[in-house]
Amino acid sequence: MHAFGDEIKRYTDQVAASTAIGEAQVHHENNRNALIAALLVGVLALIFTEYYLKNFLVVPISVLKSNLAQLTAGRFGYELTEFGRNCAGRLIPDIKLLQKTLRDTVTAIRQGASVVQDRTANINKGNDSLSLRTEQQAAALQQTAASMEQMSATVKQNTENVHQARRLAQEASDMAKRGGYQQKCDANHE
Repeated sequence: MHAFGDEIKRYTDQVAASTAIGEAQVHHENNRNALIAALLVGVLALIFTEYYLKNFLVVPISVLKSNLAQLTAGRFGYELTEFGRNCAGRLIPDIKLLQKTLRDTVTAIRQGASVVQDRTANINKGNDSLSLRTEQQAAALQQTAASMEQMSATVKQNTENVHQARRLAQEASDMAKRGGYQQKCDANHE
C-alpha cells in the first residue's frame, strides 16, 4: 500500500511543479472575464432592444390605437401625424386612406339623407295639398248632392203640382163639359 501512497505523492509533486495549474487559472480568469463581457454585452443589447421596441413599436402602436379610436368615435377630420417609416409608421398612409374613404362615405350618406329629407318634405307638402283639394272637392260634392236633393225635391213638387194642375184642369174641363151638356139638355127640355 505504501507503493500506492508513493505514486500519489509523486503525482501531486509533478502537478505542483507543473505550470498547468497556473495556465488553468489564467484560462479560468480569461473565461470569467469573457463571460462578464458577454453578460455586459447581453444587458446592453437588452436595454437597446427595450428602448428600440418602446420607441419604434410600442409608442407608435399606441399612437395608432388612439388615432383609430378617433376614427371609431366619428371624428374623421382628425389629422394623423406621420412618425417615420418603421413598421408602425408605414400603416399611417393606409389609415389616412381609410379615414378619407370613411369621410367620403359619411358625406355621401349625409347628402343622401338630406336629399331624402327634402323629397320627403316635398311629398308631405304634396300630400297636404292633395288632402286639402280632396277635402274641398268632397265639400263641393256634398254641396252638389244637397243641391241635387233640393232640385229633386223641387222637381218632384213641380211634378206633383203639374199632376194636380192637370187633374184640376181635367176636372174643370169635365165640369165644363157637364155644364155645357146640362145646358144643352135644359135647352132641349125647355
